[in-house]
Amino acid sequence: MSRILCLTAAFLAMALLPNIPPARGAAQLSRQKHILPDGQRWAVVVGISRYKNLPATEQLKFADRDAQSFASFLHSAEGGSVPSDNIRLLINEQATDRNVRSALGSWLPANVSQRDVVYFYFAGHGVVEDGQGGAYLITYDAAPDDLYATAVSVESIQLLLQKRIKARQVIVLADACRTSRIGVGSVRNWDKNSIHQNLEDLARVRSGIYTLVASRPGEFSQEDERWGGGHGVFTFYLIEALKGLANSDGDRFVRGEEAFRFLSVRVPEATSGSQHPSQSGRVGAQIAMAVVAEPQRASIASVSRQQSLSKAPQPPPPRTPPGAGTTFPTGGRAKGSEPVSSTSDRAKAATATAQESAESQGLPVRNEGPAGPSQPGGRKALSAEPGQAEGQKAPSVAGGAVKDDRPNQPTVSEMRRDSRVSIGRPGEGEAVKMPGRNEPVGSRSDPTGGKKEEPKRKKANEVALASPLPNASRAPSALPVINFPAPPPPAPPVSPLTAGLEAAISAESLLEPKGRSAWDYYLQLVKGNPDRPELAPFKEKLSKALEQGGQRAIDKYTQNGMVELEEIQKAVQLLSKAAQLRPDDRQLKARQLFLSGREMIMRRWYEDAEAELKKAAALDPKSAHILEALGLAYHHQRKFFLAERAFKQAIDLAPDWFLPYYDLALTYEEGRSYEDAITQYQEAIKRNPQQAASYLRLAALLIDRKRFDGAAQLLEKAVEFVPTNPDIYARLGDAYFGLGRHQDASKAHRRARELSVIK
Repeated sequence: MSRILCLTAAFLAMALLPNIPPARGAAQLSRQKHILPDGQRWAVVVGISRYKNLPATEQLKFADRDAQSFASFLHSAEGGSVPSDNIRLLINEQATDRNVRSALGSWLPANVSQRDVVYFYFAGHGVVEDGQGGAYLITYDAAPDDLYATAVSVESIQLLLQKRIKARQVIVLADACRTSRIGVGSVRNWDKNSIHQNLEDLARVRSGIYTLVASRPGEFSQEDERWGGGHGVFTFYLIEALKGLANSDGDRFVRGEEAFRFLSVRVPEATSGSQHPSQSGRVGAQIAMAVVAEPQRASIASVSRQQSLSKAPQPPPPRTPPGAGTTFPTGGRAKGSEPVSSTSDRAKAATATAQESAESQGLPVRNEGPAGPSQPGGRKALSAEPGQAEGQKAPSVAGGAVKDDRPNQPTVSEMRRDSRVSIGRPGEGEAVKMPGRNEPVGSRSDPTGGKKEEPKRKKANEVALASPLPNASRAPSALPVINFPAPPPPAPPVSPLTAGLEAAISAESLLEPKGRSAWDYYLQLVKGNPDRPELAPFKEKLSKALEQGGQRAIDKYTQNGMVELEEIQKAVQLLSKAAQLRPDDRQLKARQLFLSGREMIMRRWYEDAEAELKKAAALDPKSAHILEALGLAYHHQRKFFLAERAFKQAIDLAPDWFLPYYDLALTYEEGRSYEDAITQYQEAIKRNPQQAASYLRLAALLIDRKRFDGAAQLLEKAVEFVPTNPDIYARLGDAYFGLGRHQDASKAHRRARELSVIK
């Protein structure tokens, strides 16, 4: 039996260098070259809504459209202008097991170089097997009862990314959702962390990987017509973010971290808090995922001139029933209804467009559009708009634009493309105040009847749509200043315990000081009834903070191989507490056991360390740092054969990590396989030229074998990378002396003594 999850996953390398028109100038070209890599981009984009061997109730709705939209974005200027020949798009019947494997395993390796970036985008079903634990992406012709032979395993994709596809950077995106079943099993016993753990493994075992996941473990990833006429909410807002709405610092580059912050606000708002994206990896703040077009702003006065083109105010619309508000993009409609269009609809659409831009700038907005019930088809579908009556149809949506039946009127997409949003400040030009959120100028609540008033100072929460329209004859009757509603009243006062818990987490006082730590506050908060639903957010926030605190020691270890014993002991305590809050999280337990085993190695308790690290490897066999530490435990017990095997497994999982090569060289050296040791030290230096220990061990081997010239060249290079290490200068003096360069040897030894005194 298999446990099921429905997913839309994208594995991609997204450092983009679009083709920039010459008009932008040499300065802009230089700026982009500095931020973005200069290799080519290649993409395999897969989207499957219709499956050959699944029943109708288990087909998806919009996975193919998500893939098509993502491929179109890659082809656009914002997405990097990836040539069509560099994109392999496989939709529905084209996405067979053979075609997907061929694109990943043959086409990409034949074209991709180490300077290039690679995209793998998959939208469709995924399955995690019971007992076996294998995770599979379900292709169009996959057989549910024989996944091993007919579906693409996530493990095979990991190996491709690590060994065959030599991409410079990799970003993993997973737009994941759950379905009740897929014909091969039930979701009741589904391990809610499984797919997230696989994605986190990718971020840990290879440098340059950044992951964005559509939802947290156990959450639905939703799709519905209201998002762009039919998309997954994560993919829809991801593309919106990359088109520029997430460019918070105004530098015209959307980075991974900016996209994540945008999604962290918009996706929960659009789903009434039922879906929350997550991220992992250390390159999110640096990697540029998109380039924003040059803004073309206009003054408030130009908007007033455009408003004067309107011949007369529009008649007031029919009154909207209470609660019938709309958000952009819409698309949920009552069954059996016909399209309708009204001034109210257009006003709502324009308001929602400005509302989206205001949200991206941190302005207070009203969140409308709660998530609806789950529907068969893989993703969670949403109901019609609140207050929408049976038989009434929402404004039609095509490609994310709300249609206007009136002749010569721009769509919301056109207004959005040709407009910019600016925050009103006191004294900035003129403004026409819009009396109500959904009332046009000239309605009954406007005392001027739509006439221009005297210039007024704008309030801080007013936003102006300030941009010249491309065609004056198509201008709407007015481009009003939207007065957003006031923020909701403050929440009731929190208890002293919750306030203390929040403050302690913010101050990173997780376990200390005694009595005032976040852990102590939490224990008092849950006393008596720890399973109360209202405590779940506090439990999740605290467990995440504890996990992140413990992860810092692991990150430090994987970067330079050196962590103080005190840091490891503290990290073990943090992860132990986190594991108490999440007892079913196998990955979390594995990290705790790894650090515990590493502490035992430092204390020279090698047998105990071996036992602890074997447990960690059983829980997480794909983490290179666990196997590297296990190899050390074997090495110190002189079990060289087992140590060699463990180090080689770690190298297979993390070929760019220097430490397993260094450890393997030590093992060969102690086993007197000196030439093998020299080779492995050289491999370690290639991957981390700042690590002095590799130079020193390799130089000692060369000097012992009278290879003074090679040792001198090596140590001269080492001085460039590690100029303040006295041991390197001492060894360099020894090499010079062996070559008969006594004066150079004397200088090197003198420099070593000087640095030893400074140190």
